[in-house]
Amino acid sequence: MDLIKIFVHLPVSQSLRGNLEKGLAHWQENYLSGKHPERTPYAYHLAEDQGCAVSFSVHPEESGASSLVRRIGTRLLGFDLIHAWRNSARMMNADVIWTHTEREHLAILFMRAFGRKTQPKIIAQSVWLWDLWNDLPGWRRALYRYIMRHADLLTTLSPVNARIASQAVPGVPVSVVHYGISRNVPAPPPTLEAAARTARYPLRVVAVGNDVDRDWETLISAFGSIPDYQVDILTPRVKLVSALATGHDNIFVSRADAAGVINAYQTADVVVVPLRRNNHASGITVMIEAALAGTPMIASDTGGLEDYFPAGSAFYVPPGDPDALRVAVRELSNSPALANGLVARASERVRTLDLSARGYVNRHVILSRQILASKEAVATHAWDGESSGARS
Repeated sequence: MDLIKIFVHLPVSQSLRGNLEKGLAHWQENYLSGKHPERTPYAYHLAEDQGCAVSFSVHPEESGASSLVRRIGTRLLGFDLIHAWRNSARMMNADVIWTHTEREHLAILFMRAFGRKTQPKIIAQSVWLWDLWNDLPGWRRALYRYIMRHADLLTTLSPVNARIASQAVPGVPVSVVHYGISRNVPAPPPTLEAAARTARYPLRVVAVGNDVDRDWETLISAFGSIPDYQVDILTPRVKLVSALATGHDNIFVSRADAAGVINAYQTADVVVVPLRRNNHASGITVMIEAALAGTPMIASDTGGLEDYFPAGSAFYVPPGDPDALRVAVRELSNSPALANGLVARASERVRTLDLSARGYVNRHVILSRQILASKEAVATHAWDGESSGARS
């Protein structure tokens, strides 16, 4: 098996939707302090076990003036061109470039489209771009569409986004790459008798997350001040969510560490993932964690999540409907057999799709080998307009 040289281009500051820093140095500081389970973002270093040499972008020290210029340019364009330019020489030594969001790949593709000819293949993964697409100024959509035509492969985490991408940039292969997480949540026992799930009073509802598309208002409206339910919300947005929960003494908002989150999953009667409509499979990390913990889950039906966990492995309710959410929780509490079936099928989905960090990275390696072999090889595996499982 030939060695593939992979260059992972990481962001250094805020993304289109306010994502926190994921630069390698910043990430590794958090890894050493125990805040991250893997030593590199999204465990991309695991590609080394699959015959790859992996290198990462660097962010050199910059003056205040230089930082200001870079950030102004990023705000104007929507991507960090200066950061990409600083790493362009390193990119040229790679066979394939990986990016995690549009903020990185748009910068690289801009250089390719407007004269900086890059030899490596480019896997251009988008996370939030397609949610924002229709709200972008026309000039940005035109620019992005033009430069994305220079990608070797467009990838998304959600089939809903893949559909939008294939329509926006026709002629470029598009593939869904299922996300995966580090398996730091203990798996449930191999079998769990339905009788083991007995209704408690109050029912403990747990909701975890930080994504901008979390619908805390609907969650609080569904259960606030109803003594039958205890709602534990674990989020870094403590101040914001606490303000929404003011006056509801059965709703508890806190910022928990990894151990606290795991304990919350394992002691919950149900995990709820309340969402506003979105295209990028918001909430998938929490759903994978809940499946690994053996806890039944209810999520807002926003589309992309069902590609990971179809109905029958998770209970879906309409977005923004507090009554439907409350009824779903009650239904699960009254039917241990139903809850147990959801848990069993969710666990099977994690296994069959390999929704682990290693599985996620391996899917990138497979696609890299395909695009190095031929563009047509990827096209035969690209998303074909249907949500029907793994396409990577």
